[in-house]
Amino acid sequence: MTRSGAFENTSSVGFATFNATATDADDYQPVFGRLIFSPGEISNSIMVPVNGDTLFESTETFNVVLNNPSGAILVNSTAIGTIINDDSFPTPTPTVTPSPSPVPTVFITGRVLSPTGLGVRNAVVTLTDSLGQRQMVTTSSFGVFTFENLTAGETYVIGISSKRFRFPSRSLAVNNNLTDIDFVGLE
Repeated sequence: MTRSGAFENTSSVGFATFNATATDADDYQPVFGRLIFSPGEISNSIMVPVNGDTLFESTETFNVVLNNPSGAILVNSTAIGTIINDDSFPTPTPTVTPSPSPVPTVFITGRVLSPTGLGVRNAVVTLTDSLGQRQMVTTSSFGVFTFENLTAGETYVIGISSKRFRFPSRSLAVNNNLTDIDFVGLE
């Protein structure tokens, strides 16, 4: 974590971890406390112990929420921690199973825009399905995001996290490909 501005005074901020796609106890050890910056100190770290295992898993994330600053102002109150899989993909055992009927897939694409209509880059766009499973993407330098291989006929909730703007979440029933799904930030 990095602070900016005046460095001659002590400042501090509260922090706590919360589940996203990773779950505490299974994937990481939850932590909470207070991070203190001594006079002259510009950056500091929060250590989150990751639980090692031998299961092949996709990359998972957890959130670090900052609160109750002292001697500082929070510019961004949420950060994302990423746990990268380091286990080998298991060798599958071949089995004969009947082929299920293919499920049609669709995509959603759109832009995250500032109140003046400019694309917001590096905003985190979270898509949650009806089972609570999440996918996250980061917007391009023009604010563009895309989610592919989504199940047609499903309802999804899309939320946006940005350093500068707030965005209302939106629920979408997706039966066909959706384009031009734009989110305009609030001051």
